[in-house]
Amino acid sequence: CVAELNKVTEQQPDNLDAILLRAQARQDMGDHIGAEGDYSLYLAKVETNCPIFFKRGLSRSKLGMRDEAIEDFSKTLACDSTHY
Repeated sequence: CVAELNKVTEQQPDNLDAILLRAQARQDMGDHIGAEGDYSLYLAKVETNCPIFFKRGLSRSKLGMRDEAIEDFSKTLACDSTHY
């Protein structure tokens, strides 16, 4: 699954769906470095997506990136219903 998504993102670097799917697949496999990178790439292209801040925060927490995880969780809590 990740290998196929790598091919898609190589051919279509702005394919946000593929980036997000790859991030989720990596996170599910325990690849928190890859997941954090993909979530960051996604969030750099999308202004606000509260569930993704939360998911990136989970990976950052697993990586020991405490301050960054807290920042992401704080952004999630600050979101209103229009950003979900």
